[in-house]
Amino acid sequence: VVIARGDPKLILEDERRIIVRRSTYIDGATIAVEANKAARDIDRKLVELLKSSETELIVELIAVDLSELVMV
Repeated sequence: VVIARGDPKLILEDERRIIVRRSTYIDGATIAVEANKAARDIDRKLVELLKSSETELIVELIAVDLSELVMV
């Protein structure tokens, strides 16, 4: 599980890549920023599997509007 946040500046233009970043840097492949994990935190077995063109990765994105959770 990786937790990150969205940003109004996300442009999501890249058709081949999605990147979740620990930083706030945004380019066309960035789908989320300020993640709680970096690439080095991903299980190496998963990384090895992803090197194969035979591997299919299924990602589940769950979006939560935190403003709805904050009591005013």
